[in-house]
Amino acid sequence: TVKNINACLASLGIELAYTSTSIIENNIANSNGIGIFLTCSSNNIIRNNICSNNNSGGIFLRNFSNDNTIAR
Repeated sequence: TVKNINACLASLGIELAYTSTSIIENNIANSNGIGIFLTCSSNNIIRNNICSNNNSGGIFLRNFSNDNTIAR
């Protein structure tokens, strides 16, 4: 679980790789290259996060990141 983190001014604000059934919630990921980045990660829940002013995207899913839920 990644919860209540302020991840700002980095290449990747929050990064998960090769994970499943994780929860990413109530975080702030602003002014990064990418706010929240998942690679090879499936069946995760991403909810109630603030991702703004990121250069390359707010939430980025890559390489076999399937069946994730993104809400609010």
